[in-house]
This record gives sequence, structure tokens and C-alpha cells, in this order.
Amino acid sequence: MKADYHDLFTFLESVSRELQSEYNRVQVRVKDDPATAGDQGEENWATVIRGWIPGNYHVVTKGRILGHEGIASPQVDVLILHPSYPRTLVDKKVYLAGGVVAAFECKLTLRLTHLVKAMANSVAIKKLYPTRCGTPRKELSSPLYYGVLAHSHSWTAKAGMSLAKLASTFYSDRVLQPVRHPREVIDVACIADLGTVNCCYIYTRSNKDQSKSINTFYRQQMYDFSQRVNKVTPIGGFLYALLRRLAWDDADLRQLADYFLITGVPGGSAGVGKKSWQIAEIHSPEVTKGLSTRTEGTFDLWDEWALDSFLG
Repeated sequence: MKADYHDLFTFLESVSRELQSEYNRVQVRVKDDPATAGDQGEENWATVIRGWIPGNYHVVTKGRILGHEGIASPQVDVLILHPSYPRTLVDKKVYLAGGVVAAFECKLTLRLTHLVKAMANSVAIKKLYPTRCGTPRKELSSPLYYGVLAHSHSWTAKAGMSLAKLASTFYSDRVLQPVRHPREVIDVACIADLGTVNCCYIYTRSNKDQSKSINTFYRQQMYDFSQRVNKVTPIGGFLYALLRRLAWDDADLRQLADYFLITGVPGGSAGVGKKSWQIAEIHSPEVTKGLSTRTEGTFDLWDEWALDSFLG
């Protein structure tokens, strides 16, 4: 028998209220001292992430990512370091790409124009990482999970319409211009008082010649269930997406990620915007050949050869 009330949703709502309170507090001083206000916003997000992922992951603020060829990225606001990251280097502010598993740009008030720079940064930073081969998921996604986090946003409309606007903007020509491969795109965007969108992948088969292609699109979180006791929150959607992404490479996290999913933390969703890619353009010959023999319909959430929709 399923209970009408679940404590996990209360915990997540508390995080949302805290972020809103911090946003209101910081906004009072943002005109006088925007730099300090921005630093506080970044620390708010770092605190949230530290509180919800295992303590053996290091969460740091303001650093650059150093590629294997010695090239350093632009400064990134919040970074998550792998548990194996050398302790003596954690405070050096230049972080070895091989030990950085996630990075986020943070905004107090997100503007759609911010996404142009954010996408360009995503492309530039992910190019510091070697490409991976062997399975569709590895070849579609970078070792780095990259996202945009914001307390609030600058546009006004109904919540669903605003979230759809955000998701569709990712596929505007202006934002997508620097992207040459699906692994280069922004993986997630969370606006604490609006919703979360995640980049997803799904393979499709042409009715004409039975060839497969792949669509990348942003899944829009549907969270405004005001009549429910357990209210889905943007923060919950983001934390689920983060845990799921980390769990691809850290199997110890899969049980918790699965728990978030079956509890309903991510909420419902709808796909918004898409870009189609030809298989041969984005996959190695070995994976392309393997995909030709696959059929749709897998229900294994951790199948790296899944043809159904999955988070990167």
C-alpha cells in the first residue's frame, strides 16, 4: 500500500525555499556589489550539491579545467571532482580534467542570452576531454557533465510556457552554432523557481529505408502538480539527473538514482526541440555496425546500447 505522503519531497521543497530566500536576500545588494552577489549564488549551489551527493566527491567553486595538452578552460563556477582526485590539488583552482566529473555555470537571474555563451563554453571545455568509444552512450556523451544553474530567470509567462521556451532556445541556430557533435551540448539546465530541462537521446528508424538516425532533444520537466501532497520540484529534477549521470560511471550510486526515479522525484516530462544526426556522423564504425542489429524496446535503464530515450 502506497502512502499519500513522502518525506523526500518535503526535504527537496525545503531546498527550494532556501534558495528562494537566498535569492531574495542577495538581490537587495546585487546592484551595489554584483561580484559578491554572484559569488554567493555560486556558493548556494555548491552547498546544495554537497548536501545531496556522497561526501567522497569534492565540490569546489571558481576553477579552471586543465586538459591533457596543458590547455586551461575558461573559469567555471562550480565543479565536482571525482573521489580519486588528489587531495593535495583540491585547492589549487586549476583542476585536472581527468578528475573533474561535472561543472556548472551559475546565474542569479538567467537570461536567454546567457545560453549563447554557456553553449560556447560547453563546447570549448568538453573538447579538452578525450572522446570515448565502445558504446552509444559513451560516444554520445562527454566524460564531463556540464550544466547551467540559476536561482531565477528574467522572462515572464506561465511556468510551462517559460520552461518550454528555455528548452527550445537550446536548439536555436544562434545557441547551437558552435556545436559539431551531440556530446558537446549543455547537458542540463535548472532554474530553481521554474523547472529543469535535460538533454536526451533517442534513435529513430526511417520508414523509407529502415536506416537509423539519432535525435537529441531537451526533456522539459512538468513539475507544477499543485493538487498533489508530494510536489515535484525543479531541484529534485536536477538532483536526479546529476545522480543518474554520476551513476553511469559510479555503480554505487545507481540504487539511489533508481530510488529517486521510482519515487517520482523527476516528475513527468515532455520533449521540446530536437536536432537529428546521422549515425555515421557521430558513431565509430564498430558502434554503427552494432546498432544496425539492435531492435527497439529495451527497458534496462542502465543499458549503454539502449535505443529508447535516455539521459546522457
